[in-house]
Amino acid sequence: MRVRVAMRHMVKLRTPPMVDVRPRYFRMHIKMDLPSNDRYLQKILSTAARASDTVPFIRSQEPVEIIVDMPLDHDRRKSVEMAVKSLPFVRSVVLSSGPPIR
Repeated sequence: MRVRVAMRHMVKLRTPPMVDVRPRYFRMHIKMDLPSNDRYLQKILSTAARASDTVPFIRSQEPVEIIVDMPLDHDRRKSVEMAVKSLPFVRSVVLSSGPPIR
């Protein structure tokens, strides 16, 4: 019986797991109704840069989808998402976690 009590006590005293505290990029998957030629791509990048005060990086580019990595904190990402969604040729914007910032 003492062993069970001791084991329960050890579980209670266990330290919480370490959380990765390194800042990460936010990856934006932008789907557009029009092909992503230079004019529209520059409009998306300038809107995202103005809303976030950072420089976005283009990760890949396809005819109707663009993936952009941005170094943002959690407070600014919603405003960037809403700013890009408000553009008339953008169909959807999905934010996910990107690679860590080195």
